[in-house]
Amino acid sequence: MKSIAVLITAFFFQSALDRPAIENLKKLANECGKAFVSGDFNKVVDLTYPKVVELMGGRARMVSFLQDGTRQMKAQGQEILSSLADDPTQVIAIEKQTFAVVPTNLRIKVPQGILVSKSVTIGVSGDNGKSWTFVSGDGLDEEKIKVVFPSAVGKLKIPAHQEPTLIRSN
Repeated sequence: MKSIAVLITAFFFQSALDRPAIENLKKLANECGKAFVSGDFNKVVDLTYPKVVELMGGRARMVSFLQDGTRQMKAQGQEILSSLADDPTQVIAIEKQTFAVVPTNLRIKVPQGILVSKSVTIGVSGDNGKSWTFVSGDGLDEEKIKVVFPSAVGKLKIPAHQEPTLIRSN
């Protein structure tokens, strides 16, 4: 039964996006994560879905917001160490856009050790996967989807939040 589900999933991905487009999605999602970790917030904004940048008050305000958030985290002894994208769990074409739900693994340094967190990122492409922009899926409910992606209401399957695992320092 599990092999049938794998075949159906593989068929779905083939019909929605080809493998190079999925690899490009992961590559760009990882670039966005790496930019965040390294503090290159201009690059993060470049790779953020434009509607989110607009809702944040524009490029400069979003960069400032990210810088402030990172400073606050560091002041509390927290730091994002890595962000790594997995294969998408859902790829769906809606109107002229392709949406991808991308599981993302985060490692965050905290005073007690390392938090390992499963997160989700939403990728959006308007050119069949040649380019992608992203939105954090954490806390993205139907009300927020109505604002950011009105055409995707009721269509995106965003997994429930999972509590992070703490790996304690010795």
